[in-house]
Amino acid sequence: MYAGKRQRRSWAELSEEQQQWLPDGSAIKLGVLLSNQKARRDRLDAEQRAAFAELGYAWAVEQPKRG
Repeated sequence: MYAGKRQRRSWAELSEEQQQWLPDGSAIKLGVLLSNQKARRDRLDAEQRAAFAELGYAWAVEQPKRG
């Protein structure tokens, strides 16, 4: 994304290659971040799960399956 031309994207539309540049100059791949959070959702605390649920992620509301 360019600073002068910001577009709001749906979180559901992110590919694993889309990057977000951080103020320190590093970049994170947003799709990879979300995929990892979903895979490890049983380790998220209630506040973290609530934040993802607020963004519209149904998996954050579901009870994690252990086993």
